[in-house]
Amino acid sequence: MSLFNADSVDLMSPVIKEANVSPSSLKVLKEFRLYSLSAMNLTKVNLNTIISCLGEWTVQNLMCLNISGTSILCETHLPILVALGRFKNLSVLNASRTELNTQSLQIIADDLLNLRYLNISRTRVTDITPLLNIRDRLNGLIMHRLQLETTEDMAKLLYTVVELNQLRILDISDKPRNAVGRYDAVDKFCSPEALPFLEHIDLSGNQFGLKLSDARAFLENHPRLTYAGFASWLSSHEDELEGIYRLSQQYPHITAVLRVMRLHLRRMEMILAGTAVIYNLTRSEQSNQLPIDLLNRAVRMTLTAMEKFPDNRQLQKNCFLTLCSDTVLYRATFNCIQCCELVFNNLLSFDDIHMKRMGVAIISILAAEISTSGLSDLAKDPRRIECFLSYVADKCLLVSDVPDLGSALRSYMPQLRLRTVGAPIFDTTLRFTLSALWNLTDECPEACLRFVRQGGLIIYEKVLKGQAVCNWQPPHSEMVAYRSFEPFGLLVLHPESRLEIHLWAVWAIHHILTRKETRYVPVLCECQPLLSFLRLVVSFDEGVLCAHNLQRQLSDQEPRSINTDFHDNDNVQNNNNYCVKNSDPMKYLTTSSNVIRPQPPSVYSPSTDSDIFSEVPALCEAAAGDCFMSESQQTQSSRQSSTVTHVEPVGQSAEGVAAFVGPDESQLACARLIRKMASEILASVDRTLPTLQSTSIHNYNNNRHCDLPASHC
Repeated sequence: MSLFNADSVDLMSPVIKEANVSPSSLKVLKEFRLYSLSAMNLTKVNLNTIISCLGEWTVQNLMCLNISGTSILCETHLPILVALGRFKNLSVLNASRTELNTQSLQIIADDLLNLRYLNISRTRVTDITPLLNIRDRLNGLIMHRLQLETTEDMAKLLYTVVELNQLRILDISDKPRNAVGRYDAVDKFCSPEALPFLEHIDLSGNQFGLKLSDARAFLENHPRLTYAGFASWLSSHEDELEGIYRLSQQYPHITAVLRVMRLHLRRMEMILAGTAVIYNLTRSEQSNQLPIDLLNRAVRMTLTAMEKFPDNRQLQKNCFLTLCSDTVLYRATFNCIQCCELVFNNLLSFDDIHMKRMGVAIISILAAEISTSGLSDLAKDPRRIECFLSYVADKCLLVSDVPDLGSALRSYMPQLRLRTVGAPIFDTTLRFTLSALWNLTDECPEACLRFVRQGGLIIYEKVLKGQAVCNWQPPHSEMVAYRSFEPFGLLVLHPESRLEIHLWAVWAIHHILTRKETRYVPVLCECQPLLSFLRLVVSFDEGVLCAHNLQRQLSDQEPRSINTDFHDNDNVQNNNNYCVKNSDPMKYLTTSSNVIRPQPPSVYSPSTDSDIFSEVPALCEAAAGDCFMSESQQTQSSRQSSTVTHVEPVGQSAEGVAAFVGPDESQLACARLIRKMASEILASVDRTLPTLQSTSIHNYNNNRHCDLPASHC
């Protein structure tokens, strides 16, 4: 508390909760002018200590005081509420969970002349008749779980409440009581003359024995209501549950709070009815009107119901219907791992087409919110990955594809109902399944390993067989967003990179850059090696691009290119740092004057920093220089490149010459697609970069003008 002082902080509404503060530390409050003070659950101080630590201005002007859970007794164990009379301007008092009794309530009603809102929940008050003295100004009264032992006390309380005609907020909720009869005062309580301005009421626990007809009459006679709580009704009122739900439909502006499920977790019929009610209250636009804390409780209760009755298909389907909602999945806060595990358990237990569709949708969204360790835990059970892979196979594969799938899939493939003929079924279930598998394996080695072991690569290869990749249609909307393209640089410039990998990387860049040029062109320009790679791709023909794959096929027959033996040591150590912001593109060029170049194959073979372009033929290197060299540098590079001898397309061994029969049509189609997308990317760069530079200059000039005096603008 000593960190605060009036010279540096303008403290007006401090909240001190469950803190280990002493009376001496609270004296710092004297320096401030406070309008509101919360001192909750403090064990080393009492109300008298708190008041003594406040300045005189605060005592005269304090409007809100919350002492919930803090003692109001002095050393002699007598209430010290007399001191509260000094707060002449106090309008809100929360004395819940304190030693407040009926005598103390009388002091409050007599001395606090401006009191409008009072919370006496869980106190020792047994009679609230002192509040009749302030009935004309009391707007809010919260008295949850008062210690009323006799029926006379409860009847007297209800009669008194009816007389508080200015109330806007009323909470007389309690835990359910056994054998509660209907009190005579209920008729007057539900009449239109009682509590005419009421906007918020909580009758949870039904301690006055209201019937469904009473609840309906109360709602009809109080049109100002915006919140009504009818929860925790006893099992003898099971038929009331559906009636309360119907009332909520007739009065859509009222939020019905239903806690019945929590009290009847062992009764399946009650939980089943409750899950249906929760779904109806959270579906469509109605869920947007629910307070977030109520929505959170509804979801947590749904998950609890799924745990308690895992074998009831209808109950589980009700829960799926509740969870499969954008509002629930994106607004509510709950345990995502627990939810995914419960959904997986149902998908493995029940063969229901509707549950499949909802289950994969739920997991596809939640998996993106789970940490890597959480994904690893989910992937420990191989049946979960098998389950999703079986969905993919069921939608995309035919019976004739099974012999090619291998032994890895024999455990679950017989359970599938594969078609004999037909095309893949690209429906919502498949789309969400593919998305879920992507999110489950994203940056999670354990999940990826499980995916491979369960035959995921084999199934995906079958799904994407033939010319499927080359026939991809561009997506209509942006699928992903990137902060940097450096990972793509590491991918395409890696020594082991392949043509298929280049296709995916170039497509990913093309996908977002051609949709948001202004945003992503500067990001691409920060990764100069990747930009240079794209320019080289455009300068080569398809045959040269495919030769890289042909050379890799010979890697088992002959050693790697001798060029790898001449890497500079420093460059080898830094070969993972391809894409550095504001890097100098010239440092990635190597000519014959500073490296030994013994007849490399005439293909691009991304490698380390020093040899990214060292395996490029002289003519191509000189041509590519036009893209990123100054005029003098281009001249020098062309002059140096002219000394490079002619190179062969493949290694010089007899096996290499014999094997070089040219790329097949699928490789050429892949290479053409890479060149096409690279050309469009570079066109976006050339088109957007001058505009961005012009905008920067314009903004700079505007800033210069704004710095001038007003007379010069």
